[in-house]
Amino acid sequence: MLLDLISLRVVLYCTVLYCAAVCVGLMASLLGTVFTVLNKKYIQLASSVVISTIEMGSGALLLTLCIPILNPLVYHEDTVLFPSLDVNHLTLENAREGPFDLIWVIILALFCTNITFYLSIYALKHLSAFTVNLTGNMEPIYGIVFGAIFFHVSEW
Repeated sequence: MLLDLISLRVVLYCTVLYCAAVCVGLMASLLGTVFTVLNKKYIQLASSVVISTIEMGSGALLLTLCIPILNPLVYHEDTVLFPSLDVNHLTLENAREGPFDLIWVIILALFCTNITFYLSIYALKHLSAFTVNLTGNMEPIYGIVFGAIFFHVSEW
C-alpha cells in the first residue's frame, strides 16, 4: 500500500496531465475488485451461467441506452452503427474499417468476452476472490512477457 502511494506520488509529480488517467485507473481497479468480491458472494446463490447472463445482459442494455447520449460526442457522420447483416461481407478487408465493425464486435463479444467472463465466474466457485483479482491484475504482465517471447519484441 505504501509503495502504491509512493509510486502514485511520483507519477502525479512528473506531470499533472496524467492525473485523470491515474484516477480513472484507480477507480477501475476499485470497481473491478468490488465486482469480483460481490460475484464471489452471489456464486453461492446462483449458477455461473445465470450470473454471467444477468451481468452481461444488463451491461449491454445500459450501453445500448447510452448510445443516443454518446452518439453526438463520439461518432462521426460517416459511421454506421447498425449495418445490414449480410454474411457475405464478413471478410478480413471489411474487418479493418467499414460498416461491418458492429458485426465483428458482436462476434468478439460472444465468443471472447462472454466465455471468458463465464469461466472467471465459474473459477470463483473453487478459488478465492483474492486469487481471481490477482490473476486478472497480472494480465498486462503476461501480455508483455508473451509478446517478448512469441514476437521477439524487447522494447522495454
